[in-house]
Amino acid sequence: MKLYNHKDNNYHLYFNGCIEEKNINFIYKKQKKTLSQDALNFIEDKWKLAVEKNPNDYNGCLLDILSVNKQKENLVLLCDYTDYKNTIGTRNKGYAKFRDEGQYSSNHLSISPLIKTKDDKILIGSDLSFRNKLQSWKFPGGYFDPSIDKTISDCVERELKEELGFLPITNNKIIGISKNLNHNFALITCLIDCNKTSDEIIVINDNSKNELEDHEEMQTIKFIDYNKESIASLLHCNLISLSPSTIISLKLLELKL
Repeated sequence: MKLYNHKDNNYHLYFNGCIEEKNINFIYKKQKKTLSQDALNFIEDKWKLAVEKNPNDYNGCLLDILSVNKQKENLVLLCDYTDYKNTIGTRNKGYAKFRDEGQYSSNHLSISPLIKTKDDKILIGSDLSFRNKLQSWKFPGGYFDPSIDKTISDCVERELKEELGFLPITNNKIIGISKNLNHNFALITCLIDCNKTSDEIIVINDNSKNELEDHEEMQTIKFIDYNKESIASLLHCNLISLSPSTIISLKLLELKL
């Protein structure tokens, strides 16, 4: 099922509904690539720089999604390979000339958490950048870091703390898994309960702004009502710009409701 298709972002829906995190399994596979000597030299140079900068991070657990398979009612398999070296630097613009050989392959597994507040609202934020003169809105979240995150919930908690401040979250449900076919990465959309009201979250965010690691990500936040009509109105609003992953997550939430 095509969930979203626009320019360089072509998302295929592998799963939607509601599934426990414990029922998502990762399978690691080795993948051999045939690259030219120039491409190998480029990767080697980027690899040396990466290791010098973060010597403890590169442990061979790059989550680069090859396939997503729903095996049965409550089991989803994400099949990945563990080869940091042959993918490091491939998001770099300098790698574009080798792309036919090596593909655009260093996107990680991406997590998009939808925070449902105690007063039944969904948090959305903006970095105040403007695309085509429209304000850009998105959900918090980011890439799974295998050197830090052991579970999907670990990634969610880390990203929220970095972008918003500490939020007490519970009941993490996976409502969708989709894959960007153009760039070969998977997006896991989570629906998460927070036992704070929207007003309380604003206070937490305001008090944390000077200490946030990713202080540019969620410079302003707002809340939309947790119902199908509010989600649909946001999807079809012509006055804001939404990132592709945000559109996917909103569509999945609309399907759930």
